[in-house]
Amino acid sequence: MMKLLKQIFAMLLFLFVSAALSGQGSTTSSMSGQITDSQEGVLAGATIVATHEPSGTLYGATANNQGLFSIQGMRPGGPYKVEVSFIGFSKKTFTDINLLLGETFVLNTGLTESSTELNEVEYHKNRCHHQHFGCTNDPFTHH
Repeated sequence: MMKLLKQIFAMLLFLFVSAALSGQGSTTSSMSGQITDSQEGVLAGATIVATHEPSGTLYGATANNQGLFSIQGMRPGGPYKVEVSFIGFSKKTFTDINLLLGETFVLNTGLTESSTELNEVEYHKNRCHHQHFGCTNDPFTHH
């Protein structure tokens, strides 16, 4: 009888310790995903910035060679504003994102190429014929 009580006690102790350890779960959330272009090509180096709007806390990541990113240790809840950008592409903004405790929010998105038109730049070479006024041939020096 004593042996049976010891076994029951050991089993109850094991169950109690297991339950207590599983209660020590995560206190944060995370976000991950993949950034691509309009042809499903990966955008390695794309920038992801998540802002926890109530606190102003910023979290950031850069997409790796497969276009994948991961942000760990984020505050649960929200709302979050997430901006995804890459040079030569239009920035994409997501709002009202709420994160659940201990879970990973998946954000897969594609960016479209932007066509920014550059203005014409004029260059005028400055020729100085009056050396005694301190002129130089530097076109960006103003006298």
